[in-house]
Amino acid sequence: MKRVPRGSLIIAAAVLVLALVIGGIVALVTSGPSTMTLTARFATAPGLYPGNQVRILGMPVGEVTKVTPGPSYVTVVMQLPTTIELPADAQAFLMAPQIVNDRYVQLNPAYNGGPRLANNAMIPLTRTAVAISSRQVHSSGECGLCSPVDRFGVGRPNSVKREPSVPPRTIVSFGSKPARRMASSA
Repeated sequence: MKRVPRGSLIIAAAVLVLALVIGGIVALVTSGPSTMTLTARFATAPGLYPGNQVRILGMPVGEVTKVTPGPSYVTVVMQLPTTIELPADAQAFLMAPQIVNDRYVQLNPAYNGGPRLANNAMIPLTRTAVAISSRQVHSSGECGLCSPVDRFGVGRPNSVKREPSVPPRTIVSFGSKPARRMASSA
């Protein structure tokens, strides 16, 4: 068997290392960022902080990175993986599932084709909403309830025997005006 000269092996190894380095650099440059930034403006954002979740169809897909109060709105910056696609006319809802839970941003609707929301896009105040918890509705007198005891039978000895009540409704405020009501278990 014939031996390969040592100089040829060194040159072949150097060419192989150089090719791997160049390939790695090209892969990093062409892959782009792994996250996209999305900004939304809300009329208010009580209880929302950096680190809170961003969800689509109830599943966590990202997080809030910055909450900045403005003159008549609150700017919320979010990070999502670039693999997440959203429709160009996406809406953002600030949700408060229960009194003790963290708030989160719900993005709707899920993407199913058509124009997509680009990196660094802004969801305007007209396409955002802040859900008001049932506690806030009750304390405002809007729902016409006397007390949670009367509505839910809480604290009564026979409250277990009562039929379950329908969950209270929650006001959803689009922009700065309360516009719709939607059911909530909060």
